[in-house]
Amino acid sequence: MPRMMGDDIGALLHRAGLTRYEIQAYLALTRRTVESAARLADESGVPRTKLYGVLESLQSKGWVTILSGQPLLYRAVPPEGVVERLRLGHEELLAELNDRLGEQVAMGMHKIVVMRRGAGMEGLRTALAGARQVRLSMMTCALYGELREDLASAEAVKVVFYPGEAPPRPRANEEFRIAPLAVVHQVYDVETPAMQAIVDGSRLFTIVWNPFAKRHEVDEMFHDECVGCLMQTFELGWGGGRPAPPASPPPAQR
Repeated sequence: MPRMMGDDIGALLHRAGLTRYEIQAYLALTRRTVESAARLADESGVPRTKLYGVLESLQSKGWVTILSGQPLLYRAVPPEGVVERLRLGHEELLAELNDRLGEQVAMGMHKIVVMRRGAGMEGLRTALAGARQVRLSMMTCALYGELREDLASAEAVKVVFYPGEAPPRPRANEEFRIAPLAVVHQVYDVETPAMQAIVDGSRLFTIVWNPFAKRHEVDEMFHDECVGCLMQTFELGWGGGRPAPPASPPPAQR
């Protein structure tokens, strides 16, 4: 069944912010050059008791012009004038909304950086298993050995190993460097590598070896600016790192 043009126009006018009675009155006025309220009530179907309020509302929204006289006469604002006013109004609204929301988000971001304590190795491995791009820094060979299979399907894995580590032979999706400088956490007066994982440029995990509990402890940080900052730090470390020496080939089988 073909759609009725009036129904289409009414739906568009409703989306533009007009009520049902305002739509009826405005469409009736577009069929006349000017019109009195009495005749408009008959032509639009808007109850006379409602019509004056409807016309005043249309005037305030910029859809109708009221001409002085006895009786008052009403004229529809041409479509191009209405559309231009709507466009400018929406641009101003969107610009203000963007500014206000930006201020609100900035206030929240500067107030607190959320750290999810105890994300755990399983949480880290789950994130790595679904990742496309992974950046690992200050990595030990022992931990990388635990995580390596979770990275098998990633498109690209860059690893900066802790100084003194001897990385394995890289796979096709892996690149290895050795850090020029050790960065450590101090855990109960024991220095341990300050390992980090950046997953798809949006998730940041910190990994600390607890020398007393004998386990890795994993936390996740939620803050876009922190992730961006540490991504830049990683790239600096990567650029300053030295290529990992080739791993010794496996012994020949006899």
